[in-house]
Amino acid sequence: MSALEHRYRRLLRWYPADHRSRHEEEMLGVLLASADSGRTRPAARDAADLLGGALRIRFRRLLRPSPQEWRDGVALAGVVGALLVTVVHVTAIIGALGAEPPDVALYTATAALPVAVLVLALRGARRPAALAAWALVATLTVDATLALTDDTLLSAYEGLRQTLGVQSALQMLLPVVSALLLSVPTDTRRAVELAGSWRLIRFGVASAVVVYVDLWLLFLVWLPPAFFAYWAGRAAPHAAGRVAVVILAVPVVMSAPGTTVVDIGMIWGFGWPIEPLLLLVPAVLVFVLTAMWTVRRDAAPGPDAGATAA
Repeated sequence: MSALEHRYRRLLRWYPADHRSRHEEEMLGVLLASADSGRTRPAARDAADLLGGALRIRFRRLLRPSPQEWRDGVALAGVVGALLVTVVHVTAIIGALGAEPPDVALYTATAALPVAVLVLALRGARRPAALAAWALVATLTVDATLALTDDTLLSAYEGLRQTLGVQSALQMLLPVVSALLLSVPTDTRRAVELAGSWRLIRFGVASAVVVYVDLWLLFLVWLPPAFFAYWAGRAAPHAAGRVAVVILAVPVVMSAPGTTVVDIGMIWGFGWPIEPLLLLVPAVLVFVLTAMWTVRRDAAPGPDAGATAA
C-alpha cells in the first residue's frame, strides 16, 4: 500500500462503516486515479471534500435515524437508565453504612426495586421491568415528599426546603425517564446484544466507582460528567448509541449524586442548579474528542458493530 493510499484510507474511515463497505474501494480508486503522479499526501481540497462528505452523512443520520435505530436506541436507553438507577442506589447503600441503622434499612429496601428492574430488563422482560420501574418512581416520590415535609430539620430554613425540593426533582429525572423508556414496546434483549453484556458490566462497575468517589471527594465533582461524556462519546458514532445519548444526557447529569444546587435560597428564597452548567464545557470537550477518536478507530463492518459503548 502506497503512502497516498494509506492516507486516503485514513480519511475514508470518517465515513460510517456501512457506507465504507459499499463505496470505499470505488471512492479510493477515483481518488488515486485523479491524483498527480508522485504525490504522497492528499490534496487539501480532496481532504476537505472527504471530511465534509463524511460529516454530512453522519449529520443526516443523526437527525434521521431509521425506525429500527429508534427502537434500538430507546431500548438501549431503557437498559442503561435502569443500570444507572441501580448504581446510584447501591452506592447510596454503601455510603450509608456509617449512618444510623434506619437509614441503611431504608436504602436497602428501596434498592430492591431498581435491582429487580435491571434484572428484568436484561432478561428481556420489558413489561414487568416497566411495572417495577413505576413502582420505584412511586416509592421515591413518597420518600422525597416525607423528607420535604419533615419540619424537625427544615422549619427554620424555608429556603433550604425549596432548594432540596429542586434537587429532589432533578434527581427524579433518571428514574422517571427510565420507567417511560421501559414502557415503550421495544426489545431490551436486543439492546443488550447490541451493547454487549461484558461492556455493560464494565460500564456498570466503572459507574459505581465514579459515583461512590464523587459522594466523598467533592473536589472531584468534575469526574462524573467527564466519565459519562467519555462513554457517550464512545456510543455516539453509532445509530442506536446516538439515540440513547440524546435521551439520557440531561437525566444522567441531573441525577448524579454530586449534582448540587447552590444554596442561595436562604438569601433570595430559591436555588438554581448551576453546577451542571459550570461542568458543561469540559464534559462537551471530552465527548467531542472521544467521539472523534471512536470514529477514526472504528473499522467494524456493520453500522452498529460494537455500538453503544454506553
